Amino acid sequence: MKKLLLTLMLLSCSFLTFAQESSKGDLQIGVQGGSSVPMDSYKKVGETKIGYYTGLFVDKYFSGNKFGIGVDARYIYNEINKQDSFKFENGHFGTDYRNKTRFQDFLFTLGPTYKFSKNKFQLEAYVRGGIMMQYFPEYVRTMTYTDALGNATLYDPKWTENGPDNRANSWAGLGGLRFNYVISPKI
Repeated sequence: MKKLLLTLMLLSCSFLTFAQESSKGDLQIGVQGGSSVPMDSYKKVGETKIGYYTGLFVDKYFSGNKFGIGVDARYIYNEINKQDSFKFENGHFGTDYRNKTRFQDFLFTLGPTYKFSKNKFQLEAYVRGGIMMQYFPEYVRTMTYTDALGNATLYDPKWTENGPDNRANSWAGLGGLRFNYVISPKI
C-alpha cells in the first residue's frame, strides 16, 4: 500500500511539474513611430506635407506563443502648406484659415496577431480594425479681381468645410509586419 501511495504521489508531482512548465503566452508592449506620407486625394485637399506618427501597441499571445490578440493606438500628424496671399494689378489671392493648419488623427484598433520564431528572431504579422477620429484644416482660398468694366468679382477656387454633415470619424483597417530580436526571454 505504501508503494502505491508513493507511486501516486510521484506521478502527481510530475503532473504538477508538467503543468508548471507549460508556457502561458507572452505579453508584449511596444512603442512605434515613423513618417506619415500623404497619398492621392488626402495629399491634394490641403497640399499636405509629410508628417509623423507615434503609437503604442499591446499584444497578448495564447499558449504556444503563435497566435494572440492585440490593440494598437496611434497619433498621426500632417501639416498643410500654408498659401501666401499675393496681389496683382487688378486683384489679389488670399487664404483664410479658420482653424489649425494641420491634419490630426487618433487611431484605435483591435485584432489578431501571428508570431513565427526562429532562434532569437521573430516575425509578427498583424491585422487590426477599429475607429479613426480625424481633425481637418478648414480654409477658404479667395480670388478677388476687378474686370475691365470696373466690376469687382469674388471667386473661391478652393475651400474645405467642417460641419455636422461631414463628421470626421471613420472605420479604419491596419495591417503590417514586425521584426523582433529577443535579447532576453524575460524582457
